[in-house]
Amino acid sequence: MPTPNTAAHTAALQPAESMRRLAADYAACRDRLAALVQAVREQVSTIERGATPEILKAARKIAALHNDLQAAITAHPECFVRPRTMVVDGLKFGLQKQKGRISWEDDGALCERIMKLTESGAIEPQQAETLIEYRPRPVAAALEQLDAKTLKRLGVTVTLDSDAPLIKTVDSDIEKIVIQMVKQATRNLDGGQA
Repeated sequence: MPTPNTAAHTAALQPAESMRRLAADYAACRDRLAALVQAVREQVSTIERGATPEILKAARKIAALHNDLQAAITAHPECFVRPRTMVVDGLKFGLQKQKGRISWEDDGALCERIMKLTESGAIEPQQAETLIEYRPRPVAAALEQLDAKTLKRLGVTVTLDSDAPLIKTVDSDIEKIVIQMVKQATRNLDGGQA
């Protein structure tokens, strides 16, 4: 049996051994990184578990105060004639005009009135094209853009455009998180859950 050339064999093993050491170091560093990431996840989880009861308690308190403030606004709309809103400690509250809903009795009759107002110049021809689909049928989204006087002339009824309570913070850095928690706490209070 021939014996391998010891010098050549050793020279060939040196790069392989070097690569094994590099691979072992790489794997060890990767395992260390994975352990650090897992430790951070565990710390975050511990912090979340510890803070959650206080966060929920604060959210429930805010939800209750929100409902109380909304009831007070609803009970006293006279306080919001002018100005319509107030700001106290970064919280804007008062009354805000709702968008309202529009309705009409007969699509064909409304289209005829739109065409008459277009002929008289009260509505631009380009606008009339957006108000009526070619079926012919009025387009609610386009009609909502008209002023109340024109809607009345067309025979369109506007409903649910009354004042509604407005409560909104002026600053909004963490507003989305707070809103989500308040909504959840409000649902829990309304549903009888604690």
